[in-house]
Amino acid sequence: MSKLTAQLSNEVAGVFAGLKKRFLYMTQARRVGNNVGVIRHFVTVAGSPHLISYRYKSVGDRGVVSQIFNEHEYALDEYWPHSKALQRCYEAILAQGKQPLIFDAGANIGASCVYFSALYPRSQIVAIEPEKNNCALLHANAEGRSIRVIEGAIGDEPGSIFLSDPGLSDWGFRVAQSGEYPVPVHTPATILTQYPEQQFTPFIFKVDIEGAEEQLFSRNLQWLDKFVLIVIELHDWMLPGKHTSRPFLQAIASRSFDFLHRGENVFCFNTQLLQLG
Repeated sequence: MSKLTAQLSNEVAGVFAGLKKRFLYMTQARRVGNNVGVIRHFVTVAGSPHLISYRYKSVGDRGVVSQIFNEHEYALDEYWPHSKALQRCYEAILAQGKQPLIFDAGANIGASCVYFSALYPRSQIVAIEPEKNNCALLHANAEGRSIRVIEGAIGDEPGSIFLSDPGLSDWGFRVAQSGEYPVPVHTPATILTQYPEQQFTPFIFKVDIEGAEEQLFSRNLQWLDKFVLIVIELHDWMLPGKHTSRPFLQAIASRSFDFLHRGENVFCFNTQLLQLG
């Protein structure tokens, strides 16, 4: 066998070994907490593979993984001037010896956390999720990454609220005044106090909380001015006539933000903090 043939044979063998490894990760289901049928799957972010765990029979899990990693729901458009400015901001925070801080409100199983962690690997991510089975998978997906999990809801003032299941699979849980079981409510301001300004700089705040943006943006909004980018999915389409987006629109309209829309999300760039020149 010539050296070239041997080299090609080794390369082919390496490719098949990699494919076999990926296949085994995808097909060997396991249990995570009360969740059964959990598989680990490779997804690609910025050209690199990353493992994520999800329930292969869950419509919600399959949907969120597809939206984020196939449809690129949180990807910034390369033609937006804001995209390059945000990357420069990330690098500037690191150059100051600080860690960019990313809040993920409505983190679900952690797919968006995995995405942001891959895109901004030196950031600290705070994932807030109220549903306990989702949280079990969120913890699994946070393992080995700079992701802190807070089990509970997020709102405009601390307290307690109930987890509600409207029957829309694992990505449709809501919070309400009555429901399945109580969960604590955390505020952005309270969480921020746990991250000293000498070490951390607020960077991205992602919000997908199934209509609870109505409460989050009602009052106590000083934290809003500190984040460079707010990414939010509004839910008037899901809750017609409830005007759940009104407090957000009122809060953001009085501040210096540029608004860009992509897919289901509105990307709100804080022009007071972002250098667009």
